[in-house]
Amino acid sequence: VGTSRIPSYSANLFIIISLLGIIIYGYGLEKLNSIPIGLAGATVFGLGEGSIVVAAHTFLSHAFYGCDGVIAQGVLMAMNNIAMMASKIFIPRLIENEKRRSREYSTTND
Repeated sequence: VGTSRIPSYSANLFIIISLLGIIIYGYGLEKLNSIPIGLAGATVFGLGEGSIVVAAHTFLSHAFYGCDGVIAQGVLMAMNNIAMMASKIFIPRLIENEKRRSREYSTTND
């Protein structure tokens, strides 16, 4: 990944891989009710998403090397990583709570 402002073919490929993984994940869990297909989609998404993160970090480290903005960019990347880990922890719990709440709502209104 160079330091040009134009996205490379590999970055576009990783974005497409990530989107494909999300589609497989959602279709497998929602339409097919298949956990193995959902896990396969999550794995494909993880491969694409991890590659995008590495490419973004490489781009930023080359683009801001030797500048005063390096510390700011490092802090932003660290906060981004913390937010990604927090979302992976909290989102499944929020989904489970919402499912539980909708089941309780449907049983009380029947």
